[in-house]
Amino acid sequence: MTLTKRAGDFLFPLQDGDQEMPQLHARGLELVLDLLAAADHLEKLRDEDLRSLLRETATVLADLLERDIPKRPS
Repeated sequence: MTLTKRAGDFLFPLQDGDQEMPQLHARGLELVLDLLAAADHLEKLRDEDLRSLLRETATVLADLLERDIPKRPS
């Protein structure tokens, strides 16, 4: 099983975060679908595909955590 490559896998900082959240959300949704498909067909995944999926998961989670850092009380 080969995971599909997607255009726009990288977020670029935008002014005032106008489109950052929708792009990150869409990226996260695609990743969830990839993870579910991988879980259902784990035996068909090549090691490099699994490694790539895990790295993409880590990147998306890191982006979400960076975006959602709680503000410190003033």
